[in-house]
Amino acid sequence: TRDHEFLCAVRSGTVSSEVFCKWFVQDYLFVREFAVYAGHVLASAHVDRSSDIKNDPLRCALAALAALDGELSWFEETAPTIGVNTTHLLREAQPLPATKTYCEFMRKLAREEKSPAVLFT
Repeated sequence: TRDHEFLCAVRSGTVSSEVFCKWFVQDYLFVREFAVYAGHVLASAHVDRSSDIKNDPLRCALAALAALDGELSWFEETAPTIGVNTTHLLREAQPLPATKTYCEFMRKLAREEKSPAVLFT
């Protein structure tokens, strides 16, 4: 929410380096997992001529993957500039409980037999 302590600190410029780096690593882990999830949605998409072109699951998944590629590149380029070791980021970082819960939720959704449109909403 807008009044979350972390968001307020970011907005006011008072977030500590330690807290920002903690968020950075956790968000990176989430984005990597979301990219895998978007790939699953893409793989399960089929040509649906009845869907609205603006809401076509195939196009939504493609757009998400393109955006996530750029976001992951930003994380990997930014990490060294804020003191986050990229080896740690890629190989050693462990998800904290909230990140782990979100990632497990996406994995669960990916295992369920649902249409790509449902998976992306």
